Amino acid sequence: AARLRVGAVWPLGSTEYVPIVGRLFDGGEGGHRAFGADRLSPMLEAEEGQFVPAGGTGAWLASLEARWRVLDDWGLAAFIDWGNVTERPLQFGPDAPLGLGLGVRYYTLAGPVR
Repeated sequence: AARLRVGAVWPLGSTEYVPIVGRLFDGGEGGHRAFGADRLSPMLEAEEGQFVPAGGTGAWLASLEARWRVLDDWGLAAFIDWGNVTERPLQFGPDAPLGLGLGVRYYTLAGPVR
């Protein structure tokens, strides 16, 4: 399976500021799996040594995943996720984080459990 996702946010009006609720974040099971949920983001220092995700106005993610059924109800998956959340829209670059991983799946009548 392959997936490519690109997102961009441009402010409206005379301001260049995009509020936090309109900013982009990535990470977690449905995104860049090398990061926790919404942890792939430009960061702000909240307190000395403590950083929090600030969100960005550009994001992109390319993913490849191979899946194998090894038993009737069990399967394996290997994936590569490559992408980033950036300060500005449409800001691409080779320095984006790369994530590699393996997963186990159990197939039920309702669908796979990962």
